[in-house]
Amino acid sequence: MFLIKINVYVVGEIILLSKNKKQVEDERDAIAKALYERMSGWLVRKVNDSLKSVKYSIGILDICGFENLEINSFEQLCINLVNEHLQ
Repeated sequence: MFLIKINVYVVGEIILLSKNKKQVEDERDAIAKALYERMSGWLVRKVNDSLKSVKYSIGILDICGFENLEINSFEQLCINLVNEHLQ
């Protein structure tokens, strides 16, 4: 319910409002990105912990986020720059 409704406090009263489609989609995407980031971080830590005794490690570069090529931002520029340096 927290994705589609919001509590607004007005003069000591709580009003339950519906969010619009864009707000719901943006929040859904933000939650998915955060979950993906944490899961991939957990996976890297687990693999690195298992390799500690042999003095090796693993790194995974997966820039979190979903590409929206309709709008290029500073963030996309940074992503592209990092990718170019890694190749």
